[in-house]
Amino acid sequence: MSELYFVPLVVILRYISESSCESLDQDPKSLKSTLHLYQEFQYLRLNKSSNGTGLILPEILQEKFQRGELRCQSSCNHIQCCICDSYYDIKDYDILNVIQLPDFTSILSLYGTSTLSNMSKEYIILSPNESLYSLPSNICDYSNIARVYSQYNQIKDIDLISCLELLDTLILHHNLVEYFSKETFLKMNWIREIDLSHNRLKNIEPGFLINVNGNLFKFDVSYNHLTTLDITNILWTQITFCTANFSHNSINAITNKLKWKSHDSSVFSLHGSMDISYNNLTYFPIFNENGINVKHSDKLYFWVMYIEGNPWNCDCKVYPIAKPSEMLINIFDNINMFMVCDSPTQLKMKTLKNIIANSELDQLICNLSLVDRCPPECNCFYQPALENRTVVDCSRSGLTRIPSALPLYEHLQIDFTNNSITNLKRLEQFGLNFFERIKKLDLSNNQIITISDIVLSRFRKIELVNMTSNAIKRMPRSFQMLKPCQIALGQIIIKCECEDLWLKIWLPLQYQSCAGNTLVLCEHNGLLRSITEMDKVDLGCSTTNNNASLLNISICSACVFVIMIASIIYKFRSEFFILTRSFFNFLKKPVTPNCLKHDIYISANEDDPQVRKWLLTFLVPYLEEKGFDVFLFFRDSAFGAPREQETIDAMSKSRNFIILLSDITNGTQEWNKKEWKYAWNYYKCDFSRNLIVINYDFVKCDDTVNTFFRGFFTLRKVINFSNFDNKIEEHIFTLLK
Repeated sequence: MSELYFVPLVVILRYISESSCESLDQDPKSLKSTLHLYQEFQYLRLNKSSNGTGLILPEILQEKFQRGELRCQSSCNHIQCCICDSYYDIKDYDILNVIQLPDFTSILSLYGTSTLSNMSKEYIILSPNESLYSLPSNICDYSNIARVYSQYNQIKDIDLISCLELLDTLILHHNLVEYFSKETFLKMNWIREIDLSHNRLKNIEPGFLINVNGNLFKFDVSYNHLTTLDITNILWTQITFCTANFSHNSINAITNKLKWKSHDSSVFSLHGSMDISYNNLTYFPIFNENGINVKHSDKLYFWVMYIEGNPWNCDCKVYPIAKPSEMLINIFDNINMFMVCDSPTQLKMKTLKNIIANSELDQLICNLSLVDRCPPECNCFYQPALENRTVVDCSRSGLTRIPSALPLYEHLQIDFTNNSITNLKRLEQFGLNFFERIKKLDLSNNQIITISDIVLSRFRKIELVNMTSNAIKRMPRSFQMLKPCQIALGQIIIKCECEDLWLKIWLPLQYQSCAGNTLVLCEHNGLLRSITEMDKVDLGCSTTNNNASLLNISICSACVFVIMIASIIYKFRSEFFILTRSFFNFLKKPVTPNCLKHDIYISANEDDPQVRKWLLTFLVPYLEEKGFDVFLFFRDSAFGAPREQETIDAMSKSRNFIILLSDITNGTQEWNKKEWKYAWNYYKCDFSRNLIVINYDFVKCDDTVNTFFRGFFTLRKVINFSNFDNKIEEHIFTLLK
C-alpha cells in the first residue's frame, strides 16, 4: 500500500521551519497548544451510561459539539473512536416515504404514524434505488429530518436541502450531483456525515470545509469528476474530524482562489485522515505557495494523508521536504514515506524514502526552459542539493558568441566549454547585479584572444572564472583587478616585455592551492621560461640612472607630494576642522556667552511619527530630567510666528545642537536643511557650542548631508541608532557634559 502518514511529514516540516530561521519566524506555542488538546482527548475516561446502551460522549465533547444525544460504540476505548464511530440515538422517529409524481418530481409522505406532534418528531428519509431526479419538493415542510438516505438515484441538484438545519446524515452516493455551494450546509451545525461519492461533482465552492464549525466528521466526494481542490476545502477548523475522502477523482492542482493565508492564531482540526489518492497530482502542495506557512505545519501534527496512485514528479520542489527528513529516516526506520515517483525517468517507481536513504537528493532537479531564459542550445536546471545552484550547460553546443539572455537565478554555474567563442563583448551588456549571481563561469576550450577591461571588472563579482585552453596572447595589466585565485588561464605563452614584470607579483605563489591556475611562459632565446624566473636584465629593460633624472624625479615627486597633501587637506577640510576644534577645546575650555537661553536645540523631521514618539517619550524627558533646557520646535515654538525668524532666534540662543537624521529628512525637508546650515555655522564660529549628530534611520551620506556632516561620518562621531545596549540617551548626555 502506498500512503503518506502525515504525522512523520509534519515532523519533517517542523524541522524545515526550525532550520529556516532566516526566512521564517518560529511559532513554539502552536505545537504546545496542539499537544495539549491531544492529551485532553487522549486521556479522558469514557463514562458508562446508566442504561447500558453504550458510552455517552464526555462532557468536554458535549460542550464542543453540543451533541448530548450521540453515543459511542461499546467497543471504543478512546475518544477518536468514540467520535468517528458514534451513532445518533433517536428515541422516536418516523420514516418518510418518497412518492414519485408523473412529471418526474417527488413529494414526501409519512410512512408510519406516531402520537407525538410533528414539531417534536424526527424523521428519516429512505429512498434508495427509486430513480429520483430531484429532492422531494416539500422536503422543507419537515424541518426535523435527521437522516437522508437517497443513494442510487439520478438527483442532480441538492441546494433545496439547505433548509434542514437539524440534518445529521446525508447519504447521496451514486447520483448525478455536479456542484454544491458552500452555502448549502452553512446552517447545518449538526451535520455529521456527507456522502456524495460516485456522483458527477466538477466543482466544490472554495471556503466550504475551512468554515465548518460543528459536527461534520465524515466527508466523502470520492469517485467524482473534480479537477482542482482548493486549500480551503482541505483544511478543517472544527475541533476534530474523521475522514475527508477526495480519492479517485482527476485532481491535478491545489488552488487558493480566496488567497487564504495561515496566521499564528489559525486553529485547525486536531485529528483527521485526508485521502487524495488516485488523482492526477504531480506535486505535493508546497505550503507557502498555497496559503499554509511552514511554521504553522505543526498545527496539523496528528493528521494522516493518503497519497497513493498519483503521478508524482520528484523534482526540486520535493527537496524542501526530503532534505530535513534525512536525519529522521536514519533514526526512525519505521517512518513510511511511500511517495512513489512517476517522473523524471531516472527516478520512476522509486519512493521518496529510498531516494533519501540512497543519498540521491542531487537528482531532485527542475529543468528550465526558454521561458526561464535558458538559451535554446543549452540545458539548464535548478539543483538545490548542490549548493542551491542553477546550472547552465552550454558545452559542445556550437556557440560562436555568448547568448544574449541567461537565466535570472541565484548561484549560477555557467558552462560554455568546448565551443567556438572568440570574444566576450556580449558580457558587457549584462549588469553588475547579474554577475553577482554567478558563482562559476567556465569558458575553457574556446578561441578567445582578448578580454576587455569592462569584462574583467565584471569578473570581479564571480568566485571562479575558468579560461584555460584559449588563444590569449597578451596579459594586460587590468588583470590585476582580479585575485590570482579567482581566474584560471592555464598555460599562456607570450612575448614578454618590461611592462609584463607585474605578473611576477600578481601570479599565485607556489604554496597556494591555486598555484596551477595560471602559468605564464616567456619566449626567450628560443626557449620557454616562466616569467617568475625572469628579471629586468633578461627582458632587456633599461637600467640607466643619472643625476639629472634623479633630480627630475625628486622635483616631480615633491610637487606630487605637495599637490596630494593640499588635495587631502581640501577634501577632508571638515574632518581637520573638527579634529582641530576638539584639540583646542581640550587644551582650554571655551567661555560660554551669557546671552544663551537654551541648553539644547533639537532639529528633527516633525512629520515622522516614529521620530516624534522617540523624542517626546524617551530623549527629551531624559535630558530635561538631567536639568537641560530643551527647545523642540514643533513643541515649543510660538503659534503663528514666522518660522525662519523664530528658528534663527532659538538657535542663536542655544548652546548645543542635536541633529536627528531620519530617512524622510534625507535631503527632502527644506526646514531641516536651514536648521543644519545655522547649526553648522554656529558650530564653526563659536567653539563654546557643541554639535551632536544622531543617525536615526541608518541614513547614508547624500550630497545634502555631506555638505554639513561629512566630517562627523568620516570620524565616526555620529551616534547610530543601532546602539543595541540601549544607552543612546546616556551617550548623548556624556557628549553634552
